[in-house]
Amino acid sequence: EIYKKIANISGNDDYYDIQEEIEDRYGNIPKSVQYLLEIALIKNRAHNLDIISVVQKPKSVLISFRGDADIDPSKITAAVIKKPLKYMFTAATNPYITVKINENDKKEVLNIIDEALSDIENAQ
Repeated sequence: EIYKKIANISGNDDYYDIQEEIEDRYGNIPKSVQYLLEIALIKNRAHNLDIISVVQKPKSVLISFRGDADIDPSKITAAVIKKPLKYMFTAATNPYITVKINENDKKEVLNIIDEALSDIENAQ
């Protein structure tokens, strides 16, 4: 039951509600479960941006959009222009953004993905 709730996280409110429910039922949340909650929240945000995959590579993260994604191209362009050393956009059948990471960032991949999604959402 709890895994279904985690899989159906649809925003911050659900995230915090489920986190609180897990703490009430089981006590302190293990890091692995916290990680799962964060992934579910990122997955929902990515889905809302018409992102079909987020793939970690050794030195980058690839964020791929549906070919017919309903997203303003100027938002992607603005995000890339703001951080040209971090982001690279590739136009393809399924366009994607490459988010460059270095060796020190590997432990922070979820934070890096979260930042990239925020940059896409908030770009003007």
